[in-house]
Amino acid sequence: MKVLSLYCGAGGIDEGLKQAGLKTSLAIDCERDCIETIKLNHECETIISKIEDVESSLDYFDVIVGGPPCQPFSRASPNRTMDPNEVNRFWSIVDRVNPKYYLMENVQDVIKICNKRNNLVNCADYGVPQTRIRRIFTNLPLPKQTHSKYGSYDLQGDLIKKWVSVKDVLGLDGIIQDRKTTFKENDYGEYQTKNPSNTIVTDSRQWYISSYGHTRQNRDNITRSIDEPSDTIVCANGLRFTDFEIKSQKKIKHRKNIDGYERKLTNEEVSLLQGFPKNYKFYGNKSSVRKQIGNAVPPQLIKAFFEQILLTNKAER
Repeated sequence: MKVLSLYCGAGGIDEGLKQAGLKTSLAIDCERDCIETIKLNHECETIISKIEDVESSLDYFDVIVGGPPCQPFSRASPNRTMDPNEVNRFWSIVDRVNPKYYLMENVQDVIKICNKRNNLVNCADYGVPQTRIRRIFTNLPLPKQTHSKYGSYDLQGDLIKKWVSVKDVLGLDGIIQDRKTTFKENDYGEYQTKNPSNTIVTDSRQWYISSYGHTRQNRDNITRSIDEPSDTIVCANGLRFTDFEIKSQKKIKHRKNIDGYERKLTNEEVSLLQGFPKNYKFYGNKSSVRKQIGNAVPPQLIKAFFEQILLTNKAER
C-alpha cells in the first residue's frame, strides 16, 4: 500500500504503521530535525515543507495519516487559538486524494472545530504506558481494547491485560538513586551522578511528578506511583522522579528547594513512556528531541488500528 504521512513529526504514527506491517511511502514535515529523525528510523521518501506548499502536488495514496499541530487546541497551552487551518488542510487532502484508509490524531478539544466521525481513546488501553487521551478520526473500526486499569476479561473471555506502568517500562525497582546523590545533566541530556556509589536502593515510596505543562494549579494527586502509567507527556517534559507525594502544584517549588532527591526524566525515559522502542533514534539537541517526543503519537495506538487491515486481508484469503 502507498502511505502518505502528513505532519509526520518524530514518526510515532509511522512507527505504529511499521509495527502493523505497513510502510510509509512519503513523510512530510516543516521541521528539519523531525525529517532527520524519520530518516534515521524509516526507509521512505521525505519532504521538508509546510503542507500548504506541497498540497496540490500530492498524487494518489492508499492510506493518509497525520497529526496536525495540536497547540491551537491543547488544554496544556495557556494561549490556544482554536485555529482550524491545518486540520482543515488535512481533510482537504483526504477529500481530494480519496484514499482507502485515513487516520488523523489530535487532542480532545479539536472536536470544537471538527465534527467528523471520531473515537475518544485512552492510549493506556492499548498498551501505552501513559494515560494519554486523544481523538482519532478514521474510517477504520475502533480496535479491541487490550489493556485496562485493573485487568479483566472481555465478553469473549479473552484476557485484557493490566495497564503498563512506569516501573514496567523503565525497569525500576524502588528509588533509582540514593537521596544523597546529586544529579547533573550533561550536554547530551544524560544524567550523571557525583556519587556513583549510591546506586539502587529499595523503597516503596517512589513517585514521579506529573507534567508541569498542565495549568490546573490546584490539581489533586499530581504525583503518581511508579506502579501506574505516566500522566500525559507534553513538550515541557516536567515529569520528575521524587520520593514524596505532592497534592497540589503550589507545593512543588517549596519541596524542590528543601528536598535532596528529585530529578527530571531523561529524554530516553520519556521516549519509552511515549511508546517508542528502545532502539528508536532521534535527531537534534536535547530540547529539540524533547519537543519531538512530546508532540509524538504513541506507536502502539496506531498499530492497534492498522493491524486490523492485515488481519482482515488474511482472513479473506
